[in-house]
Amino acid sequence: MKAVVDSLGVDPDKLTIIINQIVNFKEGDETVRFSKRNDNFIGADELLEAVGADACHYIFLERTPRHAHGVRS
Repeated sequence: MKAVVDSLGVDPDKLTIIINQIVNFKEGDETVRFSKRNDNFIGADELLEAVGADACHYIFLERTPRHAHGVRS
């Protein structure tokens, strides 16, 4: 991406890439689905504080981007 931006004559250091993943949380008995569209999301720092690093590593490594959309390899 930085090479493309550079080829367009823009300083590549001005490019910021944000990666996100939609997850569901349980709050008590209720499942909360995060949604950018509904402005219902938390940052990685809040997620780490809520569930811990080990849980985050497990969930993010357990699923590939293909699995996130219900496609199995």
